[in-house]
This record gives sequence, structure tokens and C-alpha cells, in this order.
Amino acid sequence: MTRDRTQTPNANGRGNGFLEDGYQRVLHGIDTEVRKEVERKYADALQAARPIECLLLLEKIENEVAELVAERSQHVSPDALF
Repeated sequence: MTRDRTQTPNANGRGNGFLEDGYQRVLHGIDTEVRKEVERKYADALQAARPIECLLLLEKIENEVAELVAERSQHVSPDALF
């Protein structure tokens, strides 16, 4: 899937090279990477789990993903230019 990269226009109407949603894109990239790792870690347990256990595992996965995204993105400033 290819996304359109919206650039902030400068005075002459051309893009200045900065992405308007760069910070969100960085967070999304980190989330995608982390989610793959965590889902791979719990894949066997999810496959063997009963429905209620699946719900609990999915909640555990979401919490772990959120923690890892926070850890890996702590060095990225929302004020940075992308």
C-alpha cells in the first residue's frame, strides 16, 4: 500500500520537503513493527487458546504493544521536522 505524502507547500507552491504528518507516520511505523513481533511471540498461544483466553491474550498483546511503542518512540519528538 502506497500512501500519498502530503508536503507543506512553500511560497512558490512547491513542497518544501517536510511531511505534515511525519510524527504520526513514525509512530505508525513503530507500532507496525512492534505489533508483528508481539503477535509472532503469542501466535502459538492464540491458536491453542479458548475464546475467553483469546480475549485475555489479545488484551495482553495490546498492552505489550503500547508499552514497547512508548519505549521505542521516547526519543522521537512530536516537534521534530520530517
